Amino acid sequence: GQPLFKLETQSMSQEAAAAKANVNAAQVEVDKLKPLVAKNIISQVQLETAKAKLQQAKSSYNSIAANIGYGTIVSPVDGYVGTIRMRTGALVSPTNQNPLTVVSNTSKVYAFFSMNEKEYLNFIQNAKGTTKEEKIANFPAVSLVLANGKEYDQKGIIETINSQINPNTGTITFRALFDNSNGLLNNGNSGTIKVPSVFENAIVVPQEATFEQQDKTFLYTVSEDNTVSAQPITIKASVDNLYVLESGVPKGAIIVSKGVGKLRNGSAITPQKIDFAGTTQLIKTEFQ
Repeated sequence: GQPLFKLETQSMSQEAAAAKANVNAAQVEVDKLKPLVAKNIISQVQLETAKAKLQQAKSSYNSIAANIGYGTIVSPVDGYVGTIRMRTGALVSPTNQNPLTVVSNTSKVYAFFSMNEKEYLNFIQNAKGTTKEEKIANFPAVSLVLANGKEYDQKGIIETINSQINPNTGTITFRALFDNSNGLLNNGNSGTIKVPSVFENAIVVPQEATFEQQDKTFLYTVSEDNTVSAQPITIKASVDNLYVLESGVPKGAIIVSKGVGKLRNGSAITPQKIDFAGTTQLIKTEFQ
């Protein structure tokens, strides 16, 4: 890693020089005793004692040298350096609770967002897969709208979902991973996560085309003789001003989209066909 800080090691360098001298002296002593032992002038014990002192001197020197090496503090990861709280000459020690600085690796960033319980259940039930892990793997890519209103040019992947619903907010937290090789995103950025709702071959109707009676939801279909018939429907999901239907209306059926409050079952009307786009807006679901 790149060097970030240099600690003062002058006093330790002096200690290292003294320790190195002790190593040299101990080595000389061992070299002097070896031939004496070979000639049986002194005992083997004296030589082993000298070797032990040499090993002790080397250990002391290596410890001091290692501490000197720690005097240069390098970054453990690639990233961006945060605020440097210390100034030249400041006293630091291993007992300091505050870090010298924080290096952030922002090549990839996490975005945290929440859904309420209803949105979460709809989302998880519509995802492909049988287990939660399979559903997460099959989640669609999400988009990030930045604080300036512009959409980030990289898609994110939902990686994890919190296992508990927050009892205070009634929401559950998601975590999405975004590539940030361009360095645009920083820790603490805010924005809006857009999660696409995917319903394959789904039948959707405008909410204003429906009405409720006795806890059931209905809409009017138009028959060939231009009379209307109330049909009960089962709603699978709500997306903006649309209902995604699970059952109740066959594909291609003609429905009454406006003015349903003025009609009764069997009423005759003069229908005016309009495009579906004229009754609703672009389907879009956003969570923040």
